[in-house]
Amino acid sequence: MLSITVTMSAAPAKVAAAPTTKVYITKTGKKYHYKRCKTLKRSKKIIKTNIKKAKKQGLTACKVCKPPKK
Repeated sequence: MLSITVTMSAAPAKVAAAPTTKVYITKTGKKYHYKRCKTLKRSKKIIKTNIKKAKKQGLTACKVCKPPKK
């Protein structure tokens, strides 16, 4: 008789992003994004920044590309 044991572990915890995680913003936008975000495709100029600076400017995370909120 063959016996198979399956061990299941809990899902890994989400790791909080460092405040220095690179994100991208536009001059007039209200969100910050990952560089690959499809909503940035039409933007003529994107600005590289980090989450800490973006949040300090009152920007929030994009709901499409879902960069970290913290």
